[in-house]
Amino acid sequence: NISDEEGEVVLRSAYLCNSQTDCVYPFFAPYDITAANASLTTTVPAEGFTLLTTPFVASMPSGFTSYALLPGQVLPFDWIDANRPMLVKGTGEMRLTASNTTVQATDALEAGVLKGAYSPLAVIAGNYVQSESATTDSFSPVEDATLYAIADGQTATVYPFHAFATEKVVLNSDDPDDPEIPATPYTLTVSGAGVATLYLPFDALIPDADFLAAAGVTAVNNGTAYLKEVKRGVIPAYTGVMIFANPGKYTFVPADAPATETVTSVLHGVLVDTPIDELEEKEDGAAIYVLSRGIEEYTGFKVVGSTVKVINANKAYLTLPADAGVKEVNLSFAGQIQTGIDSVKATLGNGEDLQIFDLSGRRVTKPQKGIYIINGKKILIR
Repeated sequence: NISDEEGEVVLRSAYLCNSQTDCVYPFFAPYDITAANASLTTTVPAEGFTLLTTPFVASMPSGFTSYALLPGQVLPFDWIDANRPMLVKGTGEMRLTASNTTVQATDALEAGVLKGAYSPLAVIAGNYVQSESATTDSFSPVEDATLYAIADGQTATVYPFHAFATEKVVLNSDDPDDPEIPATPYTLTVSGAGVATLYLPFDALIPDADFLAAAGVTAVNNGTAYLKEVKRGVIPAYTGVMIFANPGKYTFVPADAPATETVTSVLHGVLVDTPIDELEEKEDGAAIYVLSRGIEEYTGFKVVGSTVKVINANKAYLTLPADAGVKEVNLSFAGQIQTGIDSVKATLGNGEDLQIFDLSGRRVTKPQKGIYIINGKKILIR
């Protein structure tokens, strides 16, 4: 349920079920909703765990713990992020609540090895679900929580607000009995291009710097990636973002509280060095695009060529259908960080004395394509 400031219900879950096998409608929010109150109630089955996806950030109630399942890591949390499927341990009825929060239903429901659903989803063989199947292939990412592979030729239904695993979690831990690896600060190096990608397994504070902006890629259309800046100072876990900053090193530390801003990004990411051929298999043959810089200027994302063998740990990448025929993806901030060349011309027309600097702090008199600081504002000239 989602209610406004007067306590009136403005959107009730469209997920109407008499039982888990009699679900008719999916959950759908047509736009971001600022809710005075939001809640989700579910019953954790007798197995003592469930895979859950929720459209808002919430703290875990007493007696319940959430876990992020990543390639090589299982991380415990005391909250659940919006639109980020997680494993939840506990028993009985669990009610998640939040106040003055943003509610959003998005298609970007992938975090680590988990994929979530807001509508009934038929999952094919090769994936892992909570229900035991005929196959003996299984794994237990957390004690007493076992996920089973779907048998060849079979499918399993994942219901709204739940999730499934696309692969096993192979723990990168010296002690296989202690898979809980704590989040640690990550230092990102931004090159002279003034831009990098980032993908972290924890809600990360954006460093305090003279010039640093984080942005998610909200959509890609006709060779253009549309970006939206992260405004509230925290990058949600498992969210691929672009970082625009002066060249240098920047340390991202775990936030003390969960992110309160829903950041939608179609960027995917990796937490360990991952060969391109493995990514292509994971992405079902989709084309992989990586951040690329031309000879003189930053150019956007380009489809990987023969020279790119690996996506490095904690980096993000973009995917498009293999038959899209797009070799290069340009950027548009759609009124966020960038105001564009038209705004620069308009300012010139007003006779204002422009103070233009590049990302290295050098004064520029004739800006070409790229990102500049113009009269104290971040501007992308295309």
